[in-house]
Amino acid sequence: MGDYPVDFYTLLVPMDTDSTIPDKAFPGNEAYIYINGTAIDENPVHIGSYGQTSYLDIHVKHMHKNIKK
Repeated sequence: MGDYPVDFYTLLVPMDTDSTIPDKAFPGNEAYIYINGTAIDENPVHIGSYGQTSYLDIHVKHMHKNIKK
């Protein structure tokens, strides 16, 4: 998965120093991560400082199956 030899995903978050700018994160903001429309159990997560790398061991209790009729 990606350029790493293990099963990691990268989520890049656009950030700004002005917390009033729409569609940008600010350090300390809450964020919600979804996998295929299902929230992870660890939500909400908090945005770290600029350039910070965080590792999350995430879980999803119940994945919804998208069934087309």
